[in-house]
Amino acid sequence: MKSDCNCFGKQQKSGKARSYALGQYLRHRYNALLSSSYEPLEIFVRSTESDRTQMTARIALTGAYSSEVLWSEDMELVPVEVDVVPAKVDPNLSFMNCPKLTSYFLGFQAENKNEEKQNYAEVLNVLFEEMGLNLPKCPLLMYAMADCFASQESVGMPFTALQQKLGPAVRRGAKQAINYMFGNPEYIPLQAGVLLNEFFDVADQIISGANIPRVRVLSGHDFNVYSFLAATRAVPKQGVPGYCAVYSLELRRCRSSGEYVVVPVYANSPHEGEAYLEIEDCGTICEYERFRRLTSEYVMTEDQLREKWTTNQSLSMFLQLLLLSTSTAGFFTITNAAKPITVYGDVLKDVEFFTKTFPWIIDNIGGDLIVDYALLGSGRYSIPQMCALKQLRRNTYLQAEYLKCEAEGNKNVSCVSETGINPRMLKKCVAGGGHLARLAASKYSKLNINFSPIIGLGPKSTVFGVEDKFVLEKICTIFGGKLPLGCVKACTCDEGFEQNSEENLPESSTKGPESEIESPKENEQNSEKEKSGSNSTNSSENEISEPI
Repeated sequence: MKSDCNCFGKQQKSGKARSYALGQYLRHRYNALLSSSYEPLEIFVRSTESDRTQMTARIALTGAYSSEVLWSEDMELVPVEVDVVPAKVDPNLSFMNCPKLTSYFLGFQAENKNEEKQNYAEVLNVLFEEMGLNLPKCPLLMYAMADCFASQESVGMPFTALQQKLGPAVRRGAKQAINYMFGNPEYIPLQAGVLLNEFFDVADQIISGANIPRVRVLSGHDFNVYSFLAATRAVPKQGVPGYCAVYSLELRRCRSSGEYVVVPVYANSPHEGEAYLEIEDCGTICEYERFRRLTSEYVMTEDQLREKWTTNQSLSMFLQLLLLSTSTAGFFTITNAAKPITVYGDVLKDVEFFTKTFPWIIDNIGGDLIVDYALLGSGRYSIPQMCALKQLRRNTYLQAEYLKCEAEGNKNVSCVSETGINPRMLKKCVAGGGHLARLAASKYSKLNINFSPIIGLGPKSTVFGVEDKFVLEKICTIFGGKLPLGCVKACTCDEGFEQNSEENLPESSTKGPESEIESPKENEQNSEKEKSGSNSTNSSENEISEPI
């Protein structure tokens, strides 16, 4: 989602509240499978490398384990373990690393190349006449425009009269566009085949009696949700998933026969309630082995997918696609490869830097940086700080938030809790982390500069002792001619530090988070009865199946 003040890397309050409600949805639906407090052996959580999806996962899990009804900004996040896979090797982001898939996306540039585009040609022509956007040449942008509308609605910005007129047509066109892009049977295995294979692996283990987490969550993007719907042959087709949409593939066991079945459940948002879908040619309650046979053409192991990868070639092709799209309508923001910097300083002494300067720098270009830390001062506090930063190494925004909390003099336990750091992992790191202080001191001494804080920009290049804007300008020189947006137009607003960046992920800059769930089913006290009627619930479900 876009920030109201054009700052980069922030998650709006509405997005956080929706993520929290998503966690409450998980609690309501899978209450009997989850303890009152977080237990890693009960729930496995994975996220794409995007900062936004990671934050969605952490806030959602806080909603699942909190007794508070509504999200509030001062709420402490529940420390949970979130498995994050680097984007360049993530099978759930294969549009970035699979040449065949990115070649397919590049084909969208050819006008009238595919008959499918004729299904919404009239909608695209209206947009061209009304707004001057030459969208018929790239149906990918119909999908992006719908997301712009959804983002605007999410943050409460009023629509113009023209937007109100075009809204229904844009949504219809986007529904056809996403199906054309992510519903093509030839490419579904590349998009969601590994995830489907994981479902079968986990389901087989559960059936065999293995003691593994019964609830598995993937915090991803709308294309992940749509692709998994397609891979599981779920009908009717749902169109573009809303923010925090949830698709659950639930494994159940029939009470009478002991037979295992699969039930597809979808909620377009945590506030709309779930709808029971059908597996094509099988129904809402689909026998497990029959479901396996029906979807076998889409199953793909990770090794099979990797054989099709040439990461650099694929990423280059996808960036080319986005560049072509940008020249037409400007809906995409392309980020450069992250650049490394090193921060030298004493968090408890360099208070001004860690409470204001550094958070401001990260607020602008954090998604384009990889930050190494050589923290100075007593090892009594610098070692725990570096251990915490190590745990947050994939999220520069949370790193900055944590350091700000420490520099403000807050208790360490509070800073750890607020940023979702796992206390047990932190304690283990601190116990064996004496080398971290020695390494930091060694790095600092090699600079031969008696000053702190210092930012290292590479061999023999540093910046220190200047105004904030000059610090940012100096850091921006490491990007050459491909400057991040935060270097071109630095954020000057001073609203609270919030996180929502798509780090190193070439995607629409207005995209909000979606989550997709692959889990066993539990719905305590027959809660389906409360939702019958409006949510397309199969009334026979409660009679013939039970959760496992």
